[in-house]
Amino acid sequence: MSNPLRSELMRALAGAAVTCGLLLMTLLAGSAHGEPVTRRPASPSPLHFVVPVGDTSYLVLADVEKAEELPPHGPLRLTGDESNSSVIAEVSEADLPAGLRAWSKREVVVDERCHATVSGFAIVARLVGRPDYAGFTWTADSVLSFGQKVLAARLGRCKGSFARAASAAPIRVPRPAVNEAAVAAARADFLASEVIAQARAEQVEAKVAGALEQVYAPYVVTVRHPTTGETWISFQLRIGEPGCSDPQANVWGLYRVTERGVERTRLLELSWFEDIDTLLDVDGDGQLELLIQDDFGFSRELRSGEGKVLNRLKMRIYECMC
Repeated sequence: MSNPLRSELMRALAGAAVTCGLLLMTLLAGSAHGEPVTRRPASPSPLHFVVPVGDTSYLVLADVEKAEELPPHGPLRLTGDESNSSVIAEVSEADLPAGLRAWSKREVVVDERCHATVSGFAIVARLVGRPDYAGFTWTADSVLSFGQKVLAARLGRCKGSFARAASAAPIRVPRPAVNEAAVAAARADFLASEVIAQARAEQVEAKVAGALEQVYAPYVVTVRHPTTGETWISFQLRIGEPGCSDPQANVWGLYRVTERGVERTRLLELSWFEDIDTLLDVDGDGQLELLIQDDFGFSRELRSGEGKVLNRLKMRIYECMC
């Protein structure tokens, strides 16, 4: 039987989707580096995303793409406001998929600084969208139907963006460092790269205001690995004005400082709405992974240094963000 609520929402969004469709597809689908998987299990890496709902944090255990795959659960509790709504429904340990029950009462570490113990489980559904855009007020039932749904472990008040089981190897968080000579050498190589030259040429040809000036102002982060002691330098360069239709470029480069100088290890083109949030060594191999979020802070990804998606947390958006 068709869902009349879904049909009503789709009709309400149809007109606005013509204008904002590209942006909405980018934020809903996430990066093109991988495909979503129904009830995707926890990441093979020890990192799990953490989402706040009110004053409580939840560790994401698995995505649930289809409502019919939800486990039995308690009453729906609606929280948030009209433009940023969430629903929580408690799930008993016995009703969890067998592979997730071991998380019961497990100790976890949030952002490598806050310790918490799993105190229960829930379905958490989240979305962003104004009622005037969606066409009607969000309710607990509609948020559960249209929101991005995950099975999650309740952590309490530990705030952060990622977590791991305390029994897993620590996630290495690099610390800020200073090496002006290495930054200067790496910047020169980054700006002289073929990828930057091509992006700059495209922006100039499109007559994007300030394109030339923007090329010389990449965002720079310099960190030292806490275990290896190596210094790493990250550059992110955006060219073009924020928007939904004008051409833009978004390039990331990563350099390692060696005894012989600076070594370029990565040079990737990101989508316009992606921003590098944190550099981490998740698996302890001395190499750095990336925590990436969209410009609005709604969707996040963990990627390898090569750009491969290792874990993803999406958000459903029913609103034009342009």
